Amino acid sequence: MDVQALYRRVTTAVVVNELVALTIAPPPSLAQTERRFEFSSQHEAVARFEGVDASGCIQHEVLVVGINGQPRSPGGPPAQNQFAWVSVYVLNRCISQAYSIDGTTTSNLTVQVRPELSSATVTTATFDAIDQRGDHHTVSVNLTWSDMGQIITSRTYEHFATPGIEVFLNHFNLRVREGGHASGTILLDGTNLSPTMSTYAGLGFSDYNTLYIRRT
Repeated sequence: MDVQALYRRVTTAVVVNELVALTIAPPPSLAQTERRFEFSSQHEAVARFEGVDASGCIQHEVLVVGINGQPRSPGGPPAQNQFAWVSVYVLNRCISQAYSIDGTTTSNLTVQVRPELSSATVTTATFDAIDQRGDHHTVSVNLTWSDMGQIITSRTYEHFATPGIEVFLNHFNLRVREGGHASGTILLDGTNLSPTMSTYAGLGFSDYNTLYIRRT
C-alpha cells in the first residue's frame, strides 16, 4: 500500500469539502480567490475493502475516511470537527462498464481514534452519495479498526491542482499505524460492501497541518 498516495486521496476528500465553502461563500477579505485552513490535533482513520458479487460480474473497491480534528479559518478560533468520506468504485466486468460513487458527511457521525493509534471507530447516520451519472445513493458506515502495526513517523508536503484550483498541504509530525484490520458494515443502498475484513487499514495523527486553496 502506497501510504503517500492514500493520504493524497484523504487530502482530496477534505479539499472537496472545503471547495464547496469556497465556491458558495468565499470570505470577502480574500477577494474570493484564496483560502487558508489550519488543522491541529487531527486524527484520521482510513480503510479499503474489495469484493465481487455472487454473479462474479460486479467488482467493487471501497475507500472510507474518517477525520476528527480542529479546523481553523483565518481570524477564527479552532473548533472540533468530524468528517467522513466514502468512495466506491464499481466495475461490471461482464459488460466492461465502470463508474464511481462519492459521498461526504459532517453531521450525525462519530470518529474516535485512540491517542496511541491502536484502535478506532467510525459510525455515521445514512447520508447521500452521488455517482458519475448523477444518480443518488444512500450510504452509512459502522466500522472498527484493530490490531494495528508499528508507528511510522514522517513529514509530508503535497501540491496538486485541478482545473481552476491549486492546493498546497503540509503535514507536520505525521504518525501512521498500518497493518491492522477494519471490520463492520458499509451499507450502499442497503447492501453491505464490507462482509469481510479490509484489504488495508490505517490510522494517522498530525499535530499540525496547513491547507491552502487558491483559485487559478
